[in-house]
Amino acid sequence: MRLETEFVKLPLRFDAGRLAAEIAQVPEADWQPHPQGHAGNSALPLLAAGGDPRNNDTRGAMLPTPQLAGLPYTRQVLAAFQAPIGRTRLMRLDGNAEATAHADVNYYWIERLRLHVPVVTTPEVEFLCGDRSVHMAAGEAWAFDTWRVHNVLNPHPTRRIHLVADTVGSPELWDLIEDGEWPFAAAPRPGAPARWVPWRPGVEAEPATERVNQPVVMSPWEQTRLLEAEGILDYSGHVSIRILAERSVSVGCSSYSASLSASALVWNACQSSCELLQVFEFSGGTAVRDQKLRRAAIWNDRGPPEPKT
Repeated sequence: MRLETEFVKLPLRFDAGRLAAEIAQVPEADWQPHPQGHAGNSALPLLAAGGDPRNNDTRGAMLPTPQLAGLPYTRQVLAAFQAPIGRTRLMRLDGNAEATAHADVNYYWIERLRLHVPVVTTPEVEFLCGDRSVHMAAGEAWAFDTWRVHNVLNPHPTRRIHLVADTVGSPELWDLIEDGEWPFAAAPRPGAPARWVPWRPGVEAEPATERVNQPVVMSPWEQTRLLEAEGILDYSGHVSIRILAERSVSVGCSSYSASLSASALVWNACQSSCELLQVFEFSGGTAVRDQKLRRAAIWNDRGPPEPKT
């Protein structure tokens, strides 16, 4: 989701030690390598399409996996956000590794917040978003702008583990964001004091989960909002994409009730625009350039050493 600022720290604080102890009991065989094969990156699915930990789809009901059943405090943490939780992973980054720079352009993530709860980390780990960076301390809760190019650098030999959840949000969660710390806002906001969310023995929390996500056809509201957003029309820098988008929206919105096929055409155009946006962003976007410079500084211009576990 596109936010007004790069990072927001929510006024919540969790027991990272308790989370880490739970996660340490998960068999190593349950962890999965990154689907794109990024070295040093692995994940443990907790909410997945159909509850299948091997299903990486972003379409379909997001249900608890068998692994989440054995993590009672993790379920309490997810429930504390008071919002329907979608695709959720424990994301593990090996020592002396990085997540790789990218922006989330998949349709699923256009209107979903990305929440991070650091579980195991060290002060050297740096989270980059656009031209800003922060260290997310263990037990904190953060949201960030997934439309901007982002990356995580771990120059320390210790593995980093974050609980990472996607959500469409809720009034309660937006209140938390509004009350959070906005370190890079035009007028920085210190935020409200963090509320401690302890482990509650005997409480079997069942966080609300996402049951409906990707429609067969994108609604006219989504079509217009997506294509009017500066992130789609301006980041690409290509007039051809702009003209295609404007023409597609005109056709789709004016005849939506009469012709689903026209709206499907608009969806295809939107999807194509997002794919092209990704190509242009990674081929020469200033955010990527700036993050490469930052990465070089952290690795002391020598490139990252071989990942270590």
